[in-house]
Amino acid sequence: MIPISKDDPFTFCCSAKVSCFNQCCRDLNQFLTPYDILCLKNYLGMTSGKFLERYTTQHTGPETGLPVIALKPKDALNLECPFVTKRGCSVYQA
Repeated sequence: MIPISKDDPFTFCCSAKVSCFNQCCRDLNQFLTPYDILCLKNYLGMTSGKFLERYTTQHTGPETGLPVIALKPKDALNLECPFVTKRGCSVYQA
């Protein structure tokens, strides 16, 4: 393996041809920015309220007291992303 630095470009192809396909979509602890929420809810054709209710959980930042939004896992066992399918990410284009 050749080490890379933060300034080195690299290419990556996530597909069923790689052994780790869909593995990063498990044990999910994914926080969302307001921009992420906007892109996802628009891509899914949902209102912000419906998207937040269906796909997210809200936490309070321990140091700031500000709300933090995270994706709600599809299931409690392997904490799988709600948008992962056998064919990969269903919202990647968002």
